[in-house]
Amino acid sequence: MRNGRWPLILAGLWLLSGFYSLRPDEQGVVRLFGKVVEEYVPPGLHWRWPWPCTRLDRVKVRERKRVVVGFDPADRITGRQPSPLLSQFLTGDQNLIHIEMSVYFTVREPAKYLFRAKDITTLVQMAAEQALTQAVAGSPVDDVLTEGRLRLQAEVLQHAQELLNKHDVGVQLASVNLQNVYPPSEVREAFASVVNAREDRQRLINEAQAYANEVIPKARGEAERLLREAEAYRDEVVQRAQGDAQRFLSLYEEYRKARDLTTTRLYLEAMETLLPRLRKVMVDTGRGQPVELGIVKEPLAVARQE
Repeated sequence: MRNGRWPLILAGLWLLSGFYSLRPDEQGVVRLFGKVVEEYVPPGLHWRWPWPCTRLDRVKVRERKRVVVGFDPADRITGRQPSPLLSQFLTGDQNLIHIEMSVYFTVREPAKYLFRAKDITTLVQMAAEQALTQAVAGSPVDDVLTEGRLRLQAEVLQHAQELLNKHDVGVQLASVNLQNVYPPSEVREAFASVVNAREDRQRLINEAQAYANEVIPKARGEAERLLREAEAYRDEVVQRAQGDAQRFLSLYEEYRKARDLTTTRLYLEAMETLLPRLRKVMVDTGRGQPVELGIVKEPLAVARQE
């Protein structure tokens, strides 16, 4: 009996070996005798038929994988001189330019990633290089060297993803980074001068814009102040004119009712206002002789003085 239990124990242990777990960053693919029977196994605890019936492939779906275009990472590690042909691309205006690019991708569908292509990394690299070649060929060299990098990265990302989708390899591109973009050494100084000129132009534009942002609000504020002062003066003049008109109408109403009395009152009020401003001269007329005021000189007296 004891010997008869060993097969059961071994069978039980064999079945228990079919339990497995996947971490949160993993997805699994299960093959039964070489045929895929489960394309997507989520994270957690699972069971499958143990070896040799099935095989489990673990894929890290959150891991960002990297491929490069335009250079060989081994050259940088070993210090070897890189081949310039790796990074040469032809622009739309028939200029050679050197570009070094990194492409990052993740696994979207593990089963397709594992079995649709023999070397996914090389396929992604070729798709990115083809997309970069096409994007650079449609752009002038000045645009590639200066403000056109972001546009190029977006175009490469989109076109490379379209190429990979056609092959249906279960890969999702995450980002494209143009690390180095530079002209050939023979014309590098000329290109540097062009870039510096563009930077100077942009700096002057920014300074002019900053000055405009400073001056225009002040001018608007001054215009608003003058406008408010003009409106206040207008209101004052209108109110004064309305008051004068109202006063004149009141006087006219009084004059119409009592002409003589109103005329006399206005005359006396005017005299009260004007007479205090006049210079008073006391004249003694008791002797009956005329008073010489000396206001107008006789012509003869003027001639004698001369």
